[in-house]
Amino acid sequence: MAKILVLNSGSTFLNFKLYNSVDLTLLAFGQITGITTAPASYSLNDLEHQALTAKTFPEGLADHEDAWLLLSGFLKNYQEQIVAIGHLILRGSKDFCQTTIVNEINFESLAKTLDYSPPEQKVNLYYLQESLTKFKSALQFAIFDDTWYQTVPLAAKILPLPLAYYREHKIRRYGSDGVLHRQILNLASSELIIPVSRAKVITGYLDKTLSLVAVKRGQVLEFSGGFGKAEGLFGLTEAGEIDPEVIWYLQNKFNLSAKEAVEIFREKSGLVGLCGIDNWPEFLFLAGEKIDYTPKVKRLAEEKEMVKLAKEVVVYRLAKALAGLAGLLGQVEAVVLAGELSELGKNLIKQVLHKANLDQAQKIFVKTDLALALAQEVSAQLKTNIKK
Repeated sequence: MAKILVLNSGSTFLNFKLYNSVDLTLLAFGQITGITTAPASYSLNDLEHQALTAKTFPEGLADHEDAWLLLSGFLKNYQEQIVAIGHLILRGSKDFCQTTIVNEINFESLAKTLDYSPPEQKVNLYYLQESLTKFKSALQFAIFDDTWYQTVPLAAKILPLPLAYYREHKIRRYGSDGVLHRQILNLASSELIIPVSRAKVITGYLDKTLSLVAVKRGQVLEFSGGFGKAEGLFGLTEAGEIDPEVIWYLQNKFNLSAKEAVEIFREKSGLVGLCGIDNWPEFLFLAGEKIDYTPKVKRLAEEKEMVKLAKEVVVYRLAKALAGLAGLLGQVEAVVLAGELSELGKNLIKQVLHKANLDQAQKIFVKTDLALALAQEVSAQLKTNIKK
């Protein structure tokens, strides 16, 4: 049976799913977390053979090479059956602006994107390179997360810095969660009162990280995000858009290195920084949302006050971002949302939309499946290549 494997990796994790290439039936899935941190864990659910695997590594995994060895151990029995592997790659380039079959020759050109990409890009390319070596008979597809933003006007991407930085070093705004936002719009298309080809829609992915996209007549007009994560919306641990002078001030005030300062903005800010909570269910429960959740710890009165303030910040910043996109679109026909925050926080989202003056827009909530979206893209590419 021919199979499709899809990989989604980050600084400290690797997610993988294995599908039947004919009908995309899910055959196995798993994840490795805590890579380069501790503790680490490896979980595998082999649906085809009804087998479960769960391992913990208290001291963590040293690097992604260890994670690849774990995954390779499972995949060794499927080496001849895997016909294609889909890799989610954060950032492409002028030469890699659409899903591309990667081989050992053009991999060197793709590797040049590391010069202007976030650290996660190096991890993405590591697994792609290892797959090229181990699965020589399989087609390797690079699926770029920023492809969805190709239609955004250059004026919206350019940063008001010396133009040489853009021309020579490709420093500009880049979008994130593009594969998910395309899936969100596709999932909502059958419910939209006005067809996608004529509609003005805002899509939102509200999960560990938050991102918004303005779509006009099926093409992206604007998005939340910048060169990296600093210009985008906040998340569970990320600060999002912050005046850079705050970073310089903290460095001087507390004698921090640049790395230590960035760590504060990426790992100790967002919801965690505001109220000490690192997940949306607990936050929403304490914020008064009626959801099925049992608190693991009893929060003090002071902490509950922090949650109250955090809720106000969440509502304000989301509404501000939505209103900005709505202003560019004009009359917004629909707002389509996905992710844990939108799934559980219906009352909070209602407050956000009201504050952004989007009460009249059609509201649609969908559930995303990133791995399936990647597998569908690989499947479509395989069919195209067969026809050729």
